[in-house]
Amino acid sequence: MQVREQKWRRIGWDGIILQVPHDWHPAAVHPEYLLFEDEHRPICAIKWQQVKGSFNANKMLNKLANSLNPTAGGLRPLAMPASWHPHLKPFIHQGFSWQDSDQSGIGLLLFNRNTQRSILLQFYGQEKHCSFAQHLLANLQDQQQQEHQLWSVFDICIDLPGEAKRTEHEFLPGSYRLHFTLAGHLLTYYRFKPAAELLRRQSLGDFGRTLVKGCTLERVDEPLLVQWGREVPPGLRVLERLRKKPICASVRLWQIPEENVILGLKVEGKLKMPEQLFETLCDGYCTC
Repeated sequence: MQVREQKWRRIGWDGIILQVPHDWHPAAVHPEYLLFEDEHRPICAIKWQQVKGSFNANKMLNKLANSLNPTAGGLRPLAMPASWHPHLKPFIHQGFSWQDSDQSGIGLLLFNRNTQRSILLQFYGQEKHCSFAQHLLANLQDQQQQEHQLWSVFDICIDLPGEAKRTEHEFLPGSYRLHFTLAGHLLTYYRFKPAAELLRRQSLGDFGRTLVKGCTLERVDEPLLVQWGREVPPGLRVLERLRKKPICASVRLWQIPEENVILGLKVEGKLKMPEQLFETLCDGYCTC
């Protein structure tokens, strides 16, 4: 299949944006690391890190080489195709080929001078798989210093202010949770599927009760949206702070029937989040 016929999807994670073929599946999602599979086989890995001090390409490549079987071929320098050069201009770069016991491929080590971040791209397989590398490289972005950051993986997309920081995440079959901090608040994004089965014998409000302990119902637009809130009375706030409990919380769940999914956002903090910001965060969360 020609690359121009391939359908692509946008991935955003920890300040990195890239486009991958639609049938590539994220097999591993970790801080500063993504691994994609195609037909249950690894096809591309991307790893990035903040560089403290001077950039040392040899040191990084030697670390990768040491993880390979030296008798299989190891790692060797490789000149990149001329068609890739326009996309390499923002980076200091070094291409390489690699050979392990049962796998081989090509790779690129990139360094962004502006953000002081290194990016290691490792492609598995021969020409068939590596032919996607040019498109991926052409659309690779380091959005670390941008006003907004895209967090997009699997079937969810989150548009967050650049100062938001991810603290943890969990991707389980049918249930995703992503946690962030933003302006003194704790943010938890939810995704549940299949909605039709989850809501077969209960309403959206009934389904969400386990997520909103201590909150009161504020808005009901069943069957598509339910919202709860919590604000501790002034006389009890000192006790809650001693218990390290949030003083205020806002929780919204909404259903997207055509996608058979339930999305949600919980915001907790010492102060109530401004309503406009809460609405903006909800509007910035969707399926993709």
